Amino acid sequence: MKLSFIFSSKNEYEGMKKYRVFSIFNLKFRFRISMFKTLRRSRPKLLNNLRDYDNILKNKNEQRQKCELAICAIYKNEPDIKEWIEYHRLIGIDRFYLYDNDSDDNSREILKPYIENGIVVYKYVSGRCMQVPVYRDAVFRYKNETKWLAIIDLDEYIVPVSTNNLKDFLKEYDKYPAVGVNWLMFDSNGLVKRPNKPVIEAYTRCDYNFPSNKMIKSIVKPNKVLSITDPHFCYYRKKLLAVDENFKELKPDSNGGNYSVNTEMPMNKIRINHYHTKSQEDWERKMGIGFADSTKIREHSPGHLVFDRYDSDDTILKYLPQLKKNMNMEMEIKK
Repeated sequence: MKLSFIFSSKNEYEGMKKYRVFSIFNLKFRFRISMFKTLRRSRPKLLNNLRDYDNILKNKNEQRQKCELAICAIYKNEPDIKEWIEYHRLIGIDRFYLYDNDSDDNSREILKPYIENGIVVYKYVSGRCMQVPVYRDAVFRYKNETKWLAIIDLDEYIVPVSTNNLKDFLKEYDKYPAVGVNWLMFDSNGLVKRPNKPVIEAYTRCDYNFPSNKMIKSIVKPNKVLSITDPHFCYYRKKLLAVDENFKELKPDSNGGNYSVNTEMPMNKIRINHYHTKSQEDWERKMGIGFADSTKIREHSPGHLVFDRYDSDDTILKYLPQLKKNMNMEMEIKK
């Protein structure tokens, strides 16, 4: 009998916490052996539990050229990952730093051509609650590779409203460390099954006054970031503050110092379309995966799946014809 069948040990990660798990026959013993510092003023740290499927550079000493605009994101089993990448390429994203958190679907095969040509920098990270540690890792690891870094999820699509290109929008904000962009929440459009059409075409029902629209996500200059303790915002060097589209500084609110909200919810120049549920089928799959930053179980949230009242927003559809062309999708483009 092999000894590994009797006794084994491994590391497990749960956000900032690291555990050593010993297995003896069918019994498991879990010991917490270290914890990353979570002080909000602490320096971003590199993760040490990454399996590196990074771009294989011809010369190990060769460095990627610095780009102007990139995205970092963590994901698990995302069926719309190709559309998400192709859409964001349309608005000016040069590079994607993607952290695969224990996916067991075909996403890596989908990403292979993007990895090979340098559009995607791919890393595999295992463990629970890894969203904030991943963001810290990306900011610290790639801070000299990109001028701007958008920190978003794969159900979020950045929409430049006043321009067609995100780089053009950011030109006016060059003296600031970051721009905080509000969500615009979308529901399931009444769809039960996944539709055979792009996300941006399938889901047009939003609510301009939905409470969650007050939440922001950040487009940061990574070399200005001091630390990250929340998926929505960062702390910046020299006590600098991010601004919204109207150049208003995003300070803590009066109810406890939450930098992650902007209750004015400006969306005239830029917003993030948040396809939180997509179809009922997608939502049930998402509930099974859980949260990227918490061990809590997702609730059904019928108020998110089908809004009590809704508006219709087609701003993002200006990109639909080119998106379909780029994805080689033979679908009729709705007028």
